[in-house]
Amino acid sequence: MDAQSKNSATIVTVGALLGIAAAGMSFVWAPKEAPQAPDGSVSANAGKIVKDTQAAVQSAQEAAAIPTLKDPAFSEDKTRTSRPFFSLPLWQLADKDAGGQVRTAVVDILGKNSVDIHRFGEENTAVPNLWFLDNGLAKEFTQSDALKKDSDGDGFSNLEEFQAKTKPNDKASYPDLVTPQGAKLEVVRTQTSEAAIIVDTMFATEPTPAQVAVKVFKNAADLTPINKLTLKPGDTFALSADDKEKSRFTLVGFEKAEFTDSMGKHEENVVVVQDNTFPGSTPYKIRAGKPKANEKDAANVKGLQYKITTATLRVTAGSEVGKTLTVRKGDSFTVPGSTIKCNFQSVGKGSTVSILREGADTPIQVSKAPQN
Repeated sequence: MDAQSKNSATIVTVGALLGIAAAGMSFVWAPKEAPQAPDGSVSANAGKIVKDTQAAVQSAQEAAAIPTLKDPAFSEDKTRTSRPFFSLPLWQLADKDAGGQVRTAVVDILGKNSVDIHRFGEENTAVPNLWFLDNGLAKEFTQSDALKKDSDGDGFSNLEEFQAKTKPNDKASYPDLVTPQGAKLEVVRTQTSEAAIIVDTMFATEPTPAQVAVKVFKNAADLTPINKLTLKPGDTFALSADDKEKSRFTLVGFEKAEFTDSMGKHEENVVVVQDNTFPGSTPYKIRAGKPKANEKDAANVKGLQYKITTATLRVTAGSEVGKTLTVRKGDSFTVPGSTIKCNFQSVGKGSTVSILREGADTPIQVSKAPQN
């Protein structure tokens, strides 16, 4: 080979090597291992290229104040994918430092020491890059709000699924509906009913053909009748004549109960009434006669001073989404689709309902459903 040919070959070789080094630097990325030949050996020249490229990248990072791969300083909403000519899964980060200077870095999202792109909470906790890819969320991974998305439409965000270790791409796999952090419920409505149910006259002492005169008043302090009825066992009635819940109560029958008062110890017939809104609840036993407004002797109280608060709740996630249940203040219940028992504690401002999860000390607040 003549001198001119040798010079040309040298120029081509040097140009190729510089081109490879420049491509590596343009992505602020240097491979950790030297490339291998087909037979598995590593050439001396290739090893030197890798070392030189790594040194150049390190120098460029220091000069431009670009963080290393282990620095999780970037926010997730300033990210985009990079697609170099070689098929490493690279990710380019961009953010401003305290001085307003834009800084960028490119990382291998699958590398052992790479930055986990998506983070949450005050502790800036990371969700591993591989979690998205292993769960079929490659598309969501490229979006800044990936953790807020509900990829499988089961009512739980990807972050909630990650924390519960359920599958974010499987609608049948989701966290429990009631957790210490909240409940997948919304309040449809709340209602408080108040009345005094008074047994005025009993016409017989046996269930059949016994009848009873019942009067319903606004409350024990205001004895203005709002409903008058004559009932026999099996009949249903409401609190008022215009009450939409015509079958709210059922007169079940009569029982004998023992009382001790100014007349001494004696037995009386009491009327047994069931609240059909809560078919599994204990029936009321009502003693004939008008109640006293400030009756303290609960064992001998006459009539029924009825005050009850109910809440209708709707499930917003899981397999029972859209299902409603009505619960009474003080009662325990299980949310459809869940196995956790809760207790209805109180109603707050804006019809917010407070429930207590079994075994928990802090109540969960359930908000009213948004108005359409």
